[in-house]
Amino acid sequence: MINKVIPLKPDAVVFMHNINEITALLYEKDYWKSTRRPPVIEIPRPSLLKLAKQFISHFIPNLSGAATNLLAVFERKYSAGEDEFVELRGKRLEIDMVGIKDAFALNLQTFINICKARRITPVLMTQENRFTEVPDSLILRTVANKLKNDFAIEYKDYKALYDMLNQVTRDAAKKEGLLLIDLDREIPHTNQYLYDPVHFNDVGSKLAAEIISRKLLPVVRP
Repeated sequence: MINKVIPLKPDAVVFMHNINEITALLYEKDYWKSTRRPPVIEIPRPSLLKLAKQFISHFIPNLSGAATNLLAVFERKYSAGEDEFVELRGKRLEIDMVGIKDAFALNLQTFINICKARRITPVLMTQENRFTEVPDSLILRTVANKLKNDFAIEYKDYKALYDMLNQVTRDAAKKEGLLLIDLDREIPHTNQYLYDPVHFNDVGSKLAAEIISRKLLPVVRP
């Protein structure tokens, strides 16, 4: 916000909690763990696979798509399980609802305060999702089973945590008298609008654009 957004001199800034918030707070308990992300952006040396992709894309464009899919198979094979959470898999994670709620609420309030101090209109937005009381087949496979097998977390507890952050966002908007764009409630939680747990397909993107543009009219209209 301070280093990248304020220099753009925006009239308004929209803040949406996303599933990455839960990932950081669930695994690391706060936003400031040194193990979460490197403090300085690091550009790794290009791998052989990356160079191969670039070569194919540039010199054999017609085969680029097929070749990229083939290379992706090898990438998944050799990088599986080697992400930043590999040491946590197989260990039970406890959900600290109170701690996560407090950390998120404080971070949200910090955003609001910075906006007001810089005379920027803060707008809060909840995140759309496909989390329902009874998960559909995709959510069961990609979220519920994975959480239970990797971290001994029940889907209902994870959904409660996710819903809580959306509610904290609503409460903050009401308390501060801010515009709220509630995508969680305005967009149905189905595959008609989202192709995975939280990302829009084309139909969902159009609906979200209509909702967001309509809600922002009072803010951006001269």
